Amino acid sequence: MDQQNLTYSEAISKLENILGLMQSPNCDIDNLSAYTTQAISLLKYCRAKLTKCDEELKKSLETLPQASRAADTVSSNTISNTAANSAFDEELPF
Repeated sequence: MDQQNLTYSEAISKLENILGLMQSPNCDIDNLSAYTTQAISLLKYCRAKLTKCDEELKKSLETLPQASRAADTVSSNTISNTAANSAFDEELPF
C-alpha cells in the first residue's frame, strides 16, 4: 500500500508491527536497516498528518467569534468549578 493512501491508524499499526519485529530476539540483523528506514518514513508521515490536523483545528477555531470563544471558556470554567465545589462539599463532615 502506498504510504500516501494510509490512514493515521494504519501507519501507527505498521509502526507497531515494525517495532515488534525489531524487538524480537529473532530479528534478522540484515533487515534492521530496512526496518529503521521504514519506521522513520512512517514517523515523518504521522508527524505531518498530526501537524496538518493541528493547523486545521486552529484555523477552524479562529473562525469562531471572539465573544463565543470567551463564552466557551467561561462556561467550561463554570462547569469545572461547579464540579470541583461539589467534590469538595462531599468531603465536609457536616
